[in-house]
Amino acid sequence: GTMADQTFTYGVAQNLRTIAYTRTGYTFDGWTVTYTDGDQNQQTLTPGTSTMPAYAVTYSAKWIGDLTVTYYEDVDAQENNQVYASFTIPYNEVVTSDMIPADPTRTGHTFGGWEPDLTGMAITQDTEVVGSFSANEYKLYTIVPEDHDQDGETEIPYGEVIDENMPDDPEVDGFEFLGWVYYTSDAGTDDYLYTEETMPDHAIYAIAQMEAVPAGGVAKLVP
Repeated sequence: GTMADQTFTYGVAQNLRTIAYTRTGYTFDGWTVTYTDGDQNQQTLTPGTSTMPAYAVTYSAKWIGDLTVTYYEDVDAQENNQVYASFTIPYNEVVTSDMIPADPTRTGHTFGGWEPDLTGMAITQDTEVVGSFSANEYKLYTIVPEDHDQDGETEIPYGEVIDENMPDDPEVDGFEFLGWVYYTSDAGTDDYLYTEETMPDHAIYAIAQMEAVPAGGVAKLVP
């Protein structure tokens, strides 16, 4: 844009015309007002509080570049500069809900929200926003075929090592506990074997493997 020169009366306060300049990607941030006095020294005036001196005055526009808002899924992503989403916004503009990116998803986790929540806030500097996740807990059912009174259930967070979260080994008279075998169904057949070490994003069944130790021989009971 262009602006014509403006005439002021010495010693009289007067409003400057509304700025007509525009600059793509920038926001107007006021004027720097200077003049050269009779000794050829440059002087600065404070806009809005100074009156017209006996010299020609130059107004220079000040600009602030658009700001960047950057979103990271979590702290680790922020530390590794793994950007989830970002947008630019003019200086001091208010963030609206449609600017906020959609919540990220992660298997076995619940998204805990963005920090800080920028909705309704005016942005005055480049800003980083960090999300958080919490691991969901899933049921693990324990089944002791020889003594169903010892059947039970517990909840284990997604991704945790299953063996580290198991209850005490069951004790049944006349049987030796051999260990747990994990299944995705209480049917307990090979079609439903679960062989991973960590908790999945669904319920699993731990079936105790017990071996009978009767006098005079050993017989294995298959649940």
